[in-house]
Amino acid sequence: GDPVHGEELYHGKAQTALRGETLPCIGCHQQTANGVGPMTNGTYTRVVNERLKEPQFAGFTPEEYLIDSIVKPGDYLVPGFQNVMVQNLGTEVLNAQDLADIIAYLKTMNQ
Repeated sequence: GDPVHGEELYHGKAQTALRGETLPCIGCHQQTANGVGPMTNGTYTRVVNERLKEPQFAGFTPEEYLIDSIVKPGDYLVPGFQNVMVQNLGTEVLNAQDLADIIAYLKTMNQ
């Protein structure tokens, strides 16, 4: 994935491949402070150090977990958050390259 394009998608500065629309990620996922959804900074590290230790994610790679979280946001909710994420991102809005780019961007956010 391309982290630069992923950042543009995440911040609504680039259009998605399937629908040509911008994403509202940053509206709920603030970079450094918790918003409606988990914060952006440290996402990948939290996945590795916390989420993948949950029994239901045994055998998942960090990328698989992040894709599942985006494509099927209701499968696992981070404690303290509700399932208010767009439900059709993985089926109607993002293609595989968009997902790979967003995941590559999230990997860079380990502060």
